[in-house]
Amino acid sequence: MGDTGIKQVELADNRAGALASNTSDDVFGLLTFLLVVIYVVLNRLVEDIYTLPVGFSIRPSEAVVVLLGMVLALWMITSHGPLPRGAAGLLGAGLLLILLLSPLINAPTMSEFEANGAERGLVHGVLLAILFLATYQVARNLRHAFIIVWFILAFTVAQGGVAIYETITRQAFPILGQIWATLGLQVDPKGRRGQLVDLRLRLTGETRAASTAPHPIVLSALLAVGIAIAVILYLNTGSKLRRRLYLVAMVVQLAALGATASRTGFLLLALAGVLVLFTQIRHLPRSVPVIATLAVGGLALASVAPRTPRLILNLFTNPTSDHNVAARVSKIEFISGFLERRPLIGAGYLTHDRRLVEFDNSYFVFVVELGMLGLLVLVAFFLVVFFRSYGALSAASAEEQPLLVIGAVAGITLLVGGATFGAWSFAQFFPTCLILMAIGLSRSDEIRARSGLRVATGDTG
Repeated sequence: MGDTGIKQVELADNRAGALASNTSDDVFGLLTFLLVVIYVVLNRLVEDIYTLPVGFSIRPSEAVVVLLGMVLALWMITSHGPLPRGAAGLLGAGLLLILLLSPLINAPTMSEFEANGAERGLVHGVLLAILFLATYQVARNLRHAFIIVWFILAFTVAQGGVAIYETITRQAFPILGQIWATLGLQVDPKGRRGQLVDLRLRLTGETRAASTAPHPIVLSALLAVGIAIAVILYLNTGSKLRRRLYLVAMVVQLAALGATASRTGFLLLALAGVLVLFTQIRHLPRSVPVIATLAVGGLALASVAPRTPRLILNLFTNPTSDHNVAARVSKIEFISGFLERRPLIGAGYLTHDRRLVEFDNSYFVFVVELGMLGLLVLVAFFLVVFFRSYGALSAASAEEQPLLVIGAVAGITLLVGGATFGAWSFAQFFPTCLILMAIGLSRSDEIRARSGLRVATGDTG
């Protein structure tokens, strides 16, 4: 993507009512952008068991979001920047309202675990809302939006490299943990993982790498999105150097996907691939190197984790004998018991006691935590963001289209991933997808505002 194209789109954004180019807004915008980037770095490289030594459990990335919220609030007060528009804005506000009210309404009947979970859920829910809104504001600057996407891709590749190391050496990557300990971070005693639990033994005897992600399945979902991002950016760039880098990113991530040995990652990759193929059909002549690179990545996958291809094949050739599928389906029977207690809005985000039942399904978890109404609002929000990103493609410039497709990919993988594991509760996949979805929604709103201005002024050029 050329600098000239970016500048042309940014000029059009300014005509559509973007932030006035005064010093105050420039400072707030740059600071918000930097904080989002720092959040990506900390969230993806610092394992979620590490907390700041402040007397209670708060992760370094969460502390950054607290500061981000303060900056965003001041920016919104001083500049009157726009919020997400239309159905997305209304659904997002409704979801926040349910999130805030449900613990208060159900407080008299909540267990101690649920009450503690509600406190965590309120904090995490508000922080996720801040992250989404801040990214929405940042993405109004096209260059900043691309930089955030590049950072997400870079750190996904880095996590993939660590996963390959773990699989080959059969031990956890030692350096990062030593760095965090040297910097004074503490291991949360409530953390669910020990040092080597990252490498989960499978029935085949192979190890499953988690890298710095909370779980191998989470890493596989991140890698699926990362591979899709690399393909989309490759098809939409004219830089030979960047194309080579994107091809390398595809190989590393595909090999790492094999190291996770997760069917979820391959399912999400297939879905993302269909969406990319459908939206990038005009780039098919340029896709031959991508296909060749993915073939090389497949060979690397088979070399790093030779039994993973058979595991994936068994899911499609003999699904009835797959104990993981059977275990997930069998847990549906527990839903009715939970719903009888709080059917409408649930007890609140993160209030489900996983010692009772591990659902491995975000839809099941959220219908318990947010009730039928909360789940419907959340799913509707995801769908609206997905369709707004996808629907703006026809009116988008060539420079903006990759961001819209990436936002749509994040939305569809989040929706489908929620049915195969606890995608909406993990500390890396959910926020990463929210960031990408916020970028897609922000650009789609800018495109619609720009198109409306053209109609109003009679400008058809």
